[in-house]
Formats: sequence, structure tokens, C-alpha cells
Amino acid sequence: MKNLLIFAIFLFANTVLNAQNFEYENSFALLIGNSKYQNGWDELKGVVEDITEIEKCLKNEHSFTVFVKNNLKTKAEIDAAISIFIRDYGQNEKNRLLIYFAGHGYTSQKGNGYIVPTNAPNPNNTKEVEAESYLISNFQNYALTISSKHVLFIFDACFAGSIFRAVPVRRIKEAEAPSTLPVREFISSGGANEVVKDKSDFRKEFIYALSSDAADFNKDGMLTASELGLYLKEKVAIYTNKQQNPQFGKLNDPEYNKGDFVFFLGKSEKPSKPKFKPGKVKISYGKISLNSDFAGNLFLDNESLGYVQQNSEGNMLEEITTKTKHSIEIRDSKGNVLWKQNVEVVENETKNVFAKNESPTEFTESVTGMRFVLVKGGTFQMGS
Repeated sequence: MKNLLIFAIFLFANTVLNAQNFEYENSFALLIGNSKYQNGWDELKGVVEDITEIEKCLKNEHSFTVFVKNNLKTKAEIDAAISIFIRDYGQNEKNRLLIYFAGHGYTSQKGNGYIVPTNAPNPNNTKEVEAESYLISNFQNYALTISSKHVLFIFDACFAGSIFRAVPVRRIKEAEAPSTLPVREFISSGGANEVVKDKSDFRKEFIYALSSDAADFNKDGMLTASELGLYLKEKVAIYTNKQQNPQFGKLNDPEYNKGDFVFFLGKSEKPSKPKFKPGKVKISYGKISLNSDFAGNLFLDNESLGYVQQNSEGNMLEEITTKTKHSIEIRDSKGNVLWKQNVEVVENETKNVFAKNESPTEFTESVTGMRFVLVKGGTFQMGS
């Protein structure tokens, strides 16, 4: 038996939502599976299969680019994995991002929910466990920093927490078409003091819902998080004789509770596009290869090509117009230009471009008028 926590964040990019012309550009998933616990916590062998099966489903049926992290030992490792993933993939409002955590969950006497790392102290040492585990409320903070419009968090675990407002069990079967407005949605497989089996009924029904139209109540080919939450709430409670009762809802924030997360079922789910979208005209002149110190949205001749990662190399702009001169920009999520360069393309050759973060090496202090020189670490020695 286990207190299993499975957590997922989904951020959406360019897949078409029927008449609403709702598009998702890329789909990224981070799967974190904690199974090899120590210090008195039960080993969770079922987590390995859960992560493997969910990875297959997301890749093969919903076109996610999936990254897997197993057995994160400390809350710092958990936080680093999540923050780096959000930094790299959550700054484009058209991206769909998923973070999925499988492992032990814990609820304190004060009612706080936690994710438990594999090196957590013995569960009998409650104060130490709370000090070394990862607060569920941290996800609320991250939810507010992500630029992508639609975010879904899924926890296959029993824990307490009030970071989301429970959705009334109304007839979601009759719900209106999904909204493109921002939303942060949450699904957990149970509440405080409920026990989740190591072989998860929740995970099995989650995959079944994503692989069929069983949870698509209005049969429009789109599975919303509201439909998914209601389906899991009903099915898992039946299979566990109401020993496990999934919860679902939206963030307690008026800016992030209007929209709805969507999976496109069957043939309606489009493949995930590359990190940035090539231009619309096939190459007939030359190529550009971009190495970037910056993370941001990439523009070629003022046309958005999508998101480029920080410290990335060999980003090939392979489909460009026949013009020989081009303007390349990297902008942040607010549209501010981080870097810009005009590039002249040579016929039938690849032009290597370097977007370097070159901070000023000299500056004048405004109060004293003294002039300072910035010296790169490791380049100065006494006596030089």
C-alpha cells in the first residue's frame, strides 16, 4: 500500500479547437517517478509501470515531448526539476506543458499536503518529514508564474490541501465548448487519510480516458479536464468501494479559473511541432543556424517561429524565404527584445549566428561618479 502522489501540469499550445480556432503550438511533459524509497517508507514498484505507461500514452496518442526524472532524493531536486522545466517550456502561452509526479504523498496534522522525496526521514518523525518534503502549495506559486494559458496538475495520491476550488458535480456532460481563457486545474486521486494501492486504479482509468471517448461526455472529440475529473471521481470511487475518492477543481484565483484544459481524442490530436516553427516557404537560398544564450520567443523577419531554449545550439532555420538579408530577434514573454541581429544569408550555405548575452564590461556609479570594470570570474589574479 502507499500514499501515492501523481502530479501533472499540462500547458497548451497550437492544436485546433474546432470553431474556436484554439491552437496549441507544442506539448511538453515532465514525468517524475519516485519508487525506491528508504528510511521506513514503502517501496513503490508500481510507480515504474505507471510512468512507463503514461509516457507511452502521452507520446503516441497525444504527441507530447516527454522528459522523465526518476527517484528524486530531496525536495531541492524536486524543485529544481520543476523550475527548470517551467523555465524552458512554460514561457510560451501557446505551449501545453505537463508535469507528472508519482510517489508518496503526506498530510501533516495542520492539514498541509506534501510530496515526499525518496530520502525523506522515517515517516514516524513527522516534524523532520515535513521539513524535508515538498509542500503542495508550492505548485500554486508555480501556477501563477507560468505564461502558458492552460495548466493541469494531477496528483495520484491522498493528501490534504486547499489550493484549488472543488468543481460542483454538475452535468459536465452538458458543458459548453472549452474556453481559451487562462486556467489552472487540479486533479488528485484522493483526500487526506485515504490510502492508494501501489497498482493504481486511478492511473489505469486516466490512460483509458485519454485513449477512448469514455470520458468525453458530449462526444465532441475533446476531453476537457472537467470531464476527466468527473470521470475519475466516479470510476475510481466505484472500483475502490469509496475508499479512494478523487477530487478535482480550479485554482482559487479569478484570473485562472475561466478556461478548461483539453485533450484531443482520436485523429483530432495533432503532432507536436518542433521547438520553433520554420518559415512557410521551402528553402531555396540558404540556411541559418542559431546558437543562443537566451531563452525566449524567436522571430525571423518579424514572424514568430516559436520558443528557443537558453544555451541551445544548432537551431536550424531551414525553411526561409529567398531574401538574402534577414532580421532575427529573441523576445521575452512580454514582447521585449532581448537580442537582435541582421543576418545576410549566402546562397547554398549555412550561416552560423550567435545570440550572446554580452553584459556591459564598464559602468559609472551614479552617486560617486566612479568608473568600474566588470571582470569575468577566473580571469583575474593578484599582481596582474
